Amino acid sequence: MKQVLIIDDEPIMRKLLEQILKDKYEVISLENGREGLEWMYSGNIPDLVVADLNMPEINGFEYIKKVRESGFFNDVPLIVLSGEESSSERINWAPMITSLSHLIPKNWGCALTT
Repeated sequence: MKQVLIIDDEPIMRKLLEQILKDKYEVISLENGREGLEWMYSGNIPDLVVADLNMPEINGFEYIKKVRESGFFNDVPLIVLSGEESSSERINWAPMITSLSHLIPKNWGCALTT
C-alpha cells in the first residue's frame, strides 16, 4: 500500500485528510516539519507528502527546502496546504513553487463551491 505523509499542526486538518485517504493509502500523520524530517531521515520515503506551510518548529518553507536539498527525496511529490489568503503572503511562495507538485489553499471548500 502506498504511503502518504501528512504534516500539519492542526489536529482537525490531519484527521480530515486521514479520513479522506485511509481507505486507499497508509497514512502517516505528524504535527510539524521537524517530525516530518526526522521520520524521512530515519529511512522512510513516502509516496506523497501533504504539508502545511504555517507550522511550529520547522515551517513548511524550511521543510520543503531541507527535503529538496537532501537529494534523497527529489522524486517525492509535495502538496502544500496554506491558510494564507493575502497576495503579499503568496509572494513568499514564489521561490518554492518549482519544488512543489501542487499548492492548495486550505479554504478549498469555498473555492470549490463558488
